[in-house]
Amino acid sequence: MSNSKRDIRFVGFVSTDDGGRRFDFFVSSPDQQQVAVSVDIPGILFAGSDRIKVQEGASICSAKIRELYGLGGVDSIPARLLLTGHDITQLREQPKAARRLFQRT
Repeated sequence: MSNSKRDIRFVGFVSTDDGGRRFDFFVSSPDQQQVAVSVDIPGILFAGSDRIKVQEGASICSAKIRELYGLGGVDSIPARLLLTGHDITQLREQPKAARRLFQRT
């Protein structure tokens, strides 16, 4: 029986020296291979008018991991990632009200 399910488990986060956060995950493949992945979000991305909220961090990091997993499986995910402003823009979930507006047009 083939199971294509992958598991991305959020472990926790720590603050970094620059005011950012490091989010830690375990990623498992269907064959039970498991890797640890840490995703850093620089402090500058938590400031300003388009800042990321700490509460969004884990889901955005998880989305980045899912994207990389889709490119080549668990072997394509580096042990350490650095998210950029571009990553945040591409991976951030839109508020429900905004999603409704886009669906109507």
